[in-house]
Amino acid sequence: MQTLALAVKTHHTDLARCEKNLPFKNLPLILAEFVIEGDGQVIDGRYFDPVGDRVKDLLICLCNLEQTVPRLAVVRLKNRDRSSGSELAVRLRCERNTDFEPYLLRFAQVDARGRPKPIPLEYRCLIGRGHPDYEGGERVVVDLLSEKVYARLFKDYEGLVAVYQRFLSKA
Repeated sequence: MQTLALAVKTHHTDLARCEKNLPFKNLPLILAEFVIEGDGQVIDGRYFDPVGDRVKDLLICLCNLEQTVPRLAVVRLKNRDRSSGSELAVRLRCERNTDFEPYLLRFAQVDARGRPKPIPLEYRCLIGRGHPDYEGGERVVVDLLSEKVYARLFKDYEGLVAVYQRFLSKA
């Protein structure tokens, strides 16, 4: 009963604090609350740095179970028509509640052996809801980036979102 009482008492604890101060077995209750109270945004806005690999792995599994792509996530895109290979994309930050969000920036192709090859970053690399490559494929979250890594590698590409939105508004 004491273990259950502690889990109920601490179910609003943020993940970084949970990992350091609470038993790991309390994490499923915290994650279950994300699903119940998240209203489709499972961990969006609730992922805090730094969390360890065990917590991050559980968050990635939760995203894939709930079929959601949180901010700062790296996603493997596999076209249902292609038999081999896939692409890696990162979800770019943008203003919420846009019709085509989430915006995914494709940055690498992965061959059948799992070897990534960078692709040139250009306007055609950005996809969102309604785009055939977004709708026609499977999206699997493979990593959650820290704020620091995202800023270093992808923050400069957030400007493509405004260009993409203008292009869609004219179509």
